[in-house]
Amino acid sequence: MSFSSPSSHPAGFTEPPVFEDVVAALDELQVAWTGAVPAFTTNDDAVVPSEVLSSSGRAAVELDTMTDAGLIRVVDRLGGLQHTLDALQAAAAGTVAARSGKDRGGDGLAKRLGHASAAVVVSERWRVSTARAATLVDVGSAIVPKRSFLGVVQECEFPKVAVAIRPGSHLSAPVEPLSDPAGDSGRVVGDGIGCGVGAPVALTVDAAAAIVRELRLGAKVSEPVKVAAIEETLVDHCTGVGVSTARRAAVVGRTILDEDGTEPREHVLKSRRSLRLVEQPDGMTRLTAVLDPESAMWVRGALDAIVGKNLRTPVFVEQPAPEEELTDRDAPDPADDMPDPRTIEQLRLDALIDVCRHTAGCTEAATTLAPVSIVVRMNLTELQAGLGHATIDGVTEPVSAGTVRRLSGDANLLPAVLNGPSQILDLGRSRRLFSPAQRLALTERDGGCAWTGCPHPPAYTEAHHITWWSAGGRTDLGNGVMLCTHHHHRVHADGWGIRVRDGSPWFIPPAHLDRTRTPKRGGRVRLERPG
Repeated sequence: MSFSSPSSHPAGFTEPPVFEDVVAALDELQVAWTGAVPAFTTNDDAVVPSEVLSSSGRAAVELDTMTDAGLIRVVDRLGGLQHTLDALQAAAAGTVAARSGKDRGGDGLAKRLGHASAAVVVSERWRVSTARAATLVDVGSAIVPKRSFLGVVQECEFPKVAVAIRPGSHLSAPVEPLSDPAGDSGRVVGDGIGCGVGAPVALTVDAAAAIVRELRLGAKVSEPVKVAAIEETLVDHCTGVGVSTARRAAVVGRTILDEDGTEPREHVLKSRRSLRLVEQPDGMTRLTAVLDPESAMWVRGALDAIVGKNLRTPVFVEQPAPEEELTDRDAPDPADDMPDPRTIEQLRLDALIDVCRHTAGCTEAATTLAPVSIVVRMNLTELQAGLGHATIDGVTEPVSAGTVRRLSGDANLLPAVLNGPSQILDLGRSRRLFSPAQRLALTERDGGCAWTGCPHPPAYTEAHHITWWSAGGRTDLGNGVMLCTHHHHRVHADGWGIRVRDGSPWFIPPAHLDRTRTPKRGGRVRLERPG
């Protein structure tokens, strides 16, 4: 029985349009769920009789019987339902906020309910964290239409965001599909670039929250027409991407809008830098550092260089022989080549220790350190004019042109001036490995591991051929992509396709992961300054 069965409604009932999306999402979930649960199960599968289980208990039992493919279809449809409900929750929270505004004084809805703000009302009523409630209120306030003093309905604060989080919005902006680079038939895969299967919105509420927050900061120092242009650019760029990518894009958008330049903000951030060392009762010492962008550049650059070197260096585990059998010829067995057991966090700490030991004059530590290369990129015109901003690998917050000029004499910095002359970077079949210049160019394009949402910086990645060298692939930028070890293995093991279009890599999932094979954009966040 469908969730929208008319038998559950009174005679003559008509579904309100606002609920059509919810009902559709529920119906899709039911179809996916029913199709994923096997028609027959053995007695061994039903350990507990279903009649003594709660609904959640029955759900757990049925989920356990699903195949991997069926389970993922259900997960996708649950995500679609959650996105639809999130959009409705945001609208409701925004309406509560509108009725609780300061202009209403003690007559505001939140005050009459005994709460300090709309966020507290949402937090108490829905039993969610205050942070989650604040997110819903922020987004809701931005997408709910305003009313004038005379009661006239006006446009909401960010209309493009309002449209993008509406269920089904991803269907309104079709784009040219990508062909499968790995296939022989040249068939077209996917029906457009956007959210994955089961996600009925172009923009999730959490991604919208990041955009709204940064646009409001930019609106304080920029003209409304420019804010609207950046809003449209951000919504377009963040369609179907993860929250972390949306946050990075939103920061870039706010920086473009900051007509006062980044220098005043740089001074504020630099004044907030700090580092604390606190010895704890268990004998450990907690180090807490808050770094401004320039400081973070040096720290991340040094640590990532050492960690990246360690990740690419095999670790040999020796199997010691009995003492009387040891000879000078004993050596590690190549078969004992094992992955480094340390976590990334432990590798970073050990790298910091190596840096400190080296600074203290320990000559042995010098051999463990890796050369540090930090890429700072900026538009040539803005660099010459002394205006605008620059970005640094691994640091989201941009820096000013003045900071770039001050740092430009440092031998450890590699300036990447855009729109300027560059080396010849395409080598075709003349060599198999990518050159250092090509790796820098690929890093500039991809920003680290190009996989959608992967946080690994350039030091943790290597340049790989999209079409393998053994299959005739050329050592050209258009056939190269930066990937960390994990995602390089996933591409080959699972059969992902990769295409480069308009300077961005796109990842095409295999059919067993996404039957529509909808491409997902990866690489670095890039936004153009409005004219």
